Amino acid sequence: MEEHGLVERTVYQEVPPKVEYSTTEMGKKLQATLFEMCKWGDEYAEQKGIGMNRCWTTYDFME
Repeated sequence: MEEHGLVERTVYQEVPPKVEYSTTEMGKKLQATLFEMCKWGDEYAEQKGIGMNRCWTTYDFME
């Protein structure tokens, strides 16, 4: 994802090693699409009786 400009990786030269990832502006443009895909997956799993963890505990923050 970093190679495609969706996330940015920052490495800190310290001990113990520390790395932080952040979403780029291009990556943020995907959030609504990924949210809808995850929501679809949750609904599909529920309909088919597939036991799994839900993507989000609540969908309120995107709607």
